[in-house]
Amino acid sequence: MKEKHIEAYLSEGEESVWRGTPKENDFLWCKLFNMLPVIILWLAAETAIVAYTTTAKLLLDEKMNTYYYILMIAAIVLHLVPTAMWFFSAAAEGLKIKGEEYMLTDGRVIVMPSCNTEGCVFVRREDVDDIVLKRSLAELIFGTGRIVFVTENGNLVFHSVAEADKIFRKIYRNVMKERAEEDE
Repeated sequence: MKEKHIEAYLSEGEESVWRGTPKENDFLWCKLFNMLPVIILWLAAETAIVAYTTTAKLLLDEKMNTYYYILMIAAIVLHLVPTAMWFFSAAAEGLKIKGEEYMLTDGRVIVMPSCNTEGCVFVRREDVDDIVLKRSLAELIFGTGRIVFVTENGNLVFHSVAEADKIFRKIYRNVMKERAEEDE
């Protein structure tokens, strides 16, 4: 399959106002950073359980019976399985977002899922009800964010946009300026 670029989906005479892609690896790093306090608490709980079972053997001179082994294995499994599931789902979503391309034209908002896929998702600019910048704590620190185009039929999202506040202002002014002119 031949690799396509977002320009292939422009209509005759349609001009680009802004074009971008998600910042590389930002999605996964933001997910990890936001989840870090929970992971640390989870690890502390696991460490406490393992320490209890180990000290029971060493300090109290108790026999390491089946109960202690089950408790240690359960603590490790209950920590690793949810953490691994969360990490792999975040990584899969990050890989999906990695190949996206975004474009704002004079007539539409376009998201192309990947250069290896056929088709794209687009919304006409007049169908956009509002534009919102969403940022987590990690996105604030890393200077990225998600620009959400709110429509009657759902939302269209530009993920992990670098310099999100600057790009958001540019897109918002461009789209909403026309809306204000139409309302007058």
